[in-house]
Amino acid sequence: MSDTVLYLIYAGIFIGVLLAVEGLFYFARSMTDGHERQVNRRMRMLSKSRDGRLTLQRLRREEQGDFSKRLASILPSLENLIASSGLMITTTRLFVMMGITACAVFAALRLFVILSVGGSLLLAILAGFALPYLYLVYLREQRLKKFVTQLPDAMELMVRSLSAGHPVPVAIEMVAKEMPDPIGTEFGMAIDEMTYGLEFETALENMLVRIPNLDLRMLVIAINIQRSTGGNLSEILSNLSSVIRGRFTMVAKVKAASAEGRMSGIFVGSLPAVLGVVVHTLNPNYFGAIWDDPWFLPMMALMVGLLATGAVTIWRLVNFKV
Repeated sequence: MSDTVLYLIYAGIFIGVLLAVEGLFYFARSMTDGHERQVNRRMRMLSKSRDGRLTLQRLRREEQGDFSKRLASILPSLENLIASSGLMITTTRLFVMMGITACAVFAALRLFVILSVGGSLLLAILAGFALPYLYLVYLREQRLKKFVTQLPDAMELMVRSLSAGHPVPVAIEMVAKEMPDPIGTEFGMAIDEMTYGLEFETALENMLVRIPNLDLRMLVIAINIQRSTGGNLSEILSNLSSVIRGRFTMVAKVKAASAEGRMSGIFVGSLPAVLGVVVHTLNPNYFGAIWDDPWFLPMMALMVGLLATGAVTIWRLVNFKV
């Protein structure tokens, strides 16, 4: 192994450890912040800063440098993904993290996997960009699920506020002050945008861009219709909340009814591969007698195809759209 490759491996290990330490630091700080009295991130930031405009700029990630803003304009879908995930990192920092991940993967491949330098570099570049992107997708999906779960409670809170005679912005502000993340911060950003000059409809549309959800869109449509034509908004929101809760109940019943089928599909689908790995590990010569047989690879391909067909069939049978 040449000195250059060795130095690259050492540099990758150092950067990986540095990134891990930074991640542990931010995790510990987030755990500490969670014990504060403020119910969501926006309220915590306001309690420390008291500057609503600066807090809104930080939540909207408007403090990015010129290079990050150019990257965001070139890659708007990636920018929306970062905003939907709830992270407050800049686009430039995301690419730096991708580069660090690629270096760490390259170092791990060179240390533990027998591959050429070119193959290791290609896999490291792919993993360096794919892993942070998939992590952002995971964070966005988890945040959207939590948002949808909180939405009926937020609607009921708005209904109580509207029934007490408060206008719609006050009802939204009550959600921003009383509800935890992510819905509290998102509604708070919407009310702050209204406070600092944006139109009511524009602020709600911006929230829809950050949270692309059909239930939230129905809420926004109901509010816009009520503002333009009038109507009993509290009754509409109460009915919408009941519909969403009913759908949650139906989804839970479907998952409970199909739990056995899903577990059977996972077990049946993974059992041949697990047994094959276990047998080969315990007895490496077990498949040696038939490895060179001309029918071995065609039969293996047929087996994999049948197994995949069965897994997809079971998955389609036990998963329903509600």
